[in-house]
Parts: sequence; C-alpha cells; structure tokens
Amino acid sequence: MKLSVSWQRQSEEQDRIRAVGDGRRDLQGFDVDTLGLWAQFESDTPFGVLTYGASHYRDWVDSQTLNFAPDGRFTGRDLQGPVGDDATYDLFGLFAQNRLAVTTSLDLIVGGRYTYAATEIGTVEDPVTGAAFSIDEDWHNGSGSAKLLWRPLDDRGLEVFGGVAQGFRAPNLSDLSRLDTARSNELETAAPGLDPEKFLNSEIGLRVTGDRYHAGLAYYYTDIEEMIVRAPTGRVIDGAFEVTKRNASSGFIHGFELDGDVKLCDTVTLFGSFSWMDGEVDGFPTSGPESVREPVSRLLPPAGLLGLRWEATDALWFELVGRASARQDNLSSGDLRDTQRIPPGGTPGYAIGIVR
Repeated sequence: MKLSVSWQRQSEEQDRIRAVGDGRRDLQGFDVDTLGLWAQFESDTPFGVLTYGASHYRDWVDSQTLNFAPDGRFTGRDLQGPVGDDATYDLFGLFAQNRLAVTTSLDLIVGGRYTYAATEIGTVEDPVTGAAFSIDEDWHNGSGSAKLLWRPLDDRGLEVFGGVAQGFRAPNLSDLSRLDTARSNELETAAPGLDPEKFLNSEIGLRVTGDRYHAGLAYYYTDIEEMIVRAPTGRVIDGAFEVTKRNASSGFIHGFELDGDVKLCDTVTLFGSFSWMDGEVDGFPTSGPESVREPVSRLLPPAGLLGLRWEATDALWFELVGRASARQDNLSSGDLRDTQRIPPGGTPGYAIGIVR
C-alpha cells in the first residue's frame, strides 16, 4: 500500500513596459494552489499481480492584470490575467493493471483507467466587448492498454515487448480561458466548449541484458485525434492577430529510441542514447479557416548523448558526457511565424560537453 498527500503552490508574474513611444505598463500573473491525494495498492491474485488505486488533484487559481499609465498612475484592473480568474480544476482517476504470467516466458499486462476532469472558471473576459462570462465544464473518459513481454531465451537476458495503449487529455485552463500573447504578433483568446484530445499509441521493441551490458531499442507510433491547436479567427485585436484553440487537428507522431551501456571494467561504464521522431498534423498556415497537413509544431530533432562514467569509490564518481542535437528545420507554419523564438531556417544544432 502506498499513500500520498501533497500540496504545491505555483506563482508567476510578468512586468511589461510596452514599446517605445507608448510607455504603458502592466503587471500580469497568476497563483495556483494544488492539493493532491493518491493511493496505490498491489495484490497477488490467482490471476496475476494486480495493481490498483485512485488519485484526485484540485487546483485553485487566481489570475490578474493591473494596468498603469506611463507616469505610473494606476488605470485599472482587467477581469482576468493570462487565464480566467477565480477558477478551480479537478482531475480524478481510478486505475487498475494486472500482470499475468501466461507461460514461464510470456507475460500479459492489461490495464484500464477512468478519468473525470471538471473546471469552474468564475471570470473570463470577452476580448471584443470586454464583458465577463464564466465557464463550467466536465469530461469523462475510459482508457485501456495491453502489453506483451516475451523472453524467448528464458533467463538469458533477451526480452521482446509490444503493446497498444489509449491516451486522453482534457482541455486545461489555458486552452479554455487564455487571454495572452501566443506566438509572435498573436493574441490568444478564450475557447469554451473544447473536447478532449485522444491518442492511440502502439510500440514494439526489445531489451538485452547481460552481466556487463544492457541495450534497448523501441519503435512507437501515436495516432492523434481531436488535437487542440491554435487557429486564426481573422480578427485583429490591439494590433495582434487573434487566435483561439479548436479541436481542429488530427495526425500522427512516430519515432524510435535507442539506449545502452557497457562496463569496460569494474569501475568504468560507457553509456549512450539516441532518439528520432517525425510527425504530421493538420495546421493553419493562413488567417483563413482552411487547414493543411504539416509537421507537428516544435518537433524534437534527432538527439543523443554519449558518456563515460568512472566509479572511483562507492560514494564518489566522475562523468564525461557529450550531448548533441541536430538542426531542426522541419517546421510548422506556426513555428515559421514565431520569429521571437525560432530563427529563420529553424533552430540550429548544438553540442554540449559536460563534466560532473
């Protein structure tokens, strides 16, 4: 039996002075308090090892924007900050997983999860009229997974695995009620009525373990439905193009991951990893409603690391690590417009040397 109670507080504030010639100032920020309750149990049954439990997290959110004239005078308070004010968000889950030894060399792992998400946002500002409105929404979902683990050589260290799993993400406060800058020259506004995102992930791979080495290779493919993306509305607000969230995208992401380590001697280990991914979803390259198939925004470029670790004593070790990432020029239309974060032609590759 494992039980957990947690409390977290997150606070963020932005102090902005507008462009030269304007001089207006605003203080924008939010505070989030989160209470978490979590319980997990494990039982041996005639049908395998059963793991089950429940979790519940609640966020309390306050959000504000204070405005000041160039001479420092307080000129008023907006109805909300970057997200809606006076909000709560609940995330509750029930889960269970069973691991059954079908044979001495084959395990079957099946699991399921029920998720309930709900939010009440007391004050949201209409960016055109300035009027206040509220949002009260909830979502339900059941997700399942199944995985096989096969040891074809019994205890000789080879394990082959494969499986399928469903994924679910309910809209968050930012998706539903944001009023803030998005990418370059974009203002994101509230989007009540969103549906959850849904995913179906499949994977296959193998692991090899010996007395002095370990290696793993896995390939995955994730199908994406009802993905929440920013889409233009065609309006211009305060000099910025308005965008809002919509369940307007579907597509896929796939890739592979490789990792391993080998002991060169009793105290020295060589280790490394490499990952590659690619994917396409529906995007909005223009201010109109038409979508096109394009790369997933902010895709991880090919990246990896190679390191050498010396365990001098039980309590003292040294590492040399090289971490590298390739250039990423496989960009979505939103990435291309986001010149404040992504330079023309994409993000450059880099290499980092680490001693620790």
